Order: sequence, then C-alpha cells, then structure tokens
Amino acid sequence: MHPQQAQARRLRLQGKSYNEISRALGVSKSTLSTWFRSLTLSKRAQSRLRQRMRAGSLRGLLKKNKRQTADAIERHERWRSDARTKIVTLSAHDLRVVGTALYWAEGTKRGVRHALAFANADPVVIRCMMRFFREILKVPEEKFRIAVHAYAGMDLERTVTFWSRCTGVPRSQFHKTYVGVSRASRHMRPVARLPHGTAHIKVYDTQCCQYVLGLIEGLSNATLS
Repeated sequence: MHPQQAQARRLRLQGKSYNEISRALGVSKSTLSTWFRSLTLSKRAQSRLRQRMRAGSLRGLLKKNKRQTADAIERHERWRSDARTKIVTLSAHDLRVVGTALYWAEGTKRGVRHALAFANADPVVIRCMMRFFREILKVPEEKFRIAVHAYAGMDLERTVTFWSRCTGVPRSQFHKTYVGVSRASRHMRPVARLPHGTAHIKVYDTQCCQYVLGLIEGLSNATLS
C-alpha cells in the first residue's frame, strides 16, 4: 500500500472527514473514496463524523440565515429610501389633510363641542399636530393646554420639560401631571415602550373644534366618494 494511502486510511479511522484528509494530504476526494471503499469505521470514528456533519450543517444554516438577513435589511432600506423621496415637504393642503387624518384617528370626537383633545406618545406626531393647530387652525398660543400622563419610575421634571420643548408650550400652561400604570409597565420593562409618557394637547376653542369636525366630515366624504 502506498504510504500516502496508508496515512489517509489512518486519518479516516480516526474519524477525519474527506475534506480534512483532502486538505491535509492534497488528495482528491474521489481518490479517497476509492481508497476507503472497503474501510470499516469504529463507532467512535462514526460518532466524530456525525458530530462534524451536524456542526457543518449548523454553520451552513447560520451562514445562510446571516446572508438572508443582510439581504433583507438591504432590501428594506432600499424600499424605505425610495419611499422617503416621495414626501420631502408638506404644503398647507398636505398639512391640513395629515392633521385632519391624525385627529380623526387619535383625537377626541364624541361629545365634543367646545374643545379639542389629542393624545399621543410619539414626539414626531405631537410636533406635527402642533403645526396643524398653529398653521392651519391658527390657534392662539394662550389657548394651548398640555396634560402629561407619566408612569411610575419616570423623572417627572424631565418628562414635563421634554414635552414643553417638543410642543413649544410654556410649562405654565401645563396641567398637573398624571402618574399611572401603563399596559407596557405591567410586565417586565416599565417605561421601555413609552419613555416620555403621553402628551395630551387640549385647545379650548369652540370655533376650532367645530372646524376640525367639519374637516373630518369633508375627509370622510372625500374618502368614500
């Protein structure tokens, strides 16, 4: 038996894989297959090979999943990047429609005649609504009132300051902060989902209130037509 063949058989009997032996000796796997045709492996060698096969399959699966995840992230960012270019600025008409839709979805409507009330935990949404109130409804600054709903464990001073800066409404026009228990805080992480609590914007103005209700009716009719 050729010395290289004998060495290959010894490695195989130790439980080495075809790839390991091929790399170590520089022999093709087809040649190794011929050399090992009548070779019987011990249970220990068979066990090692099975373990390597499972580990190799797992590595291959992880590599495939990692590649698929990276590809998905790239696709998602490409789609989002393309969508971002579709909306760059808001005209007065756009702001009127956006503000009306937001109030329709999140604002208080039932039983309302003299005041508007809108609540949200997202600072971007709150800033958008403040633009709607100021630029479209022309709400006088002194008519804004803000009520903050905070949750256990929050720094109330910091929370109120945050919403004052976000809305541009002075703290003197803030109601007393309400401290409660959020649905998110009933489980393991108290303020993970609502780090600033919720800001409730209130505008006590009958004309503005009726105007917004009219805008909602107009949007509803336009949507249904």
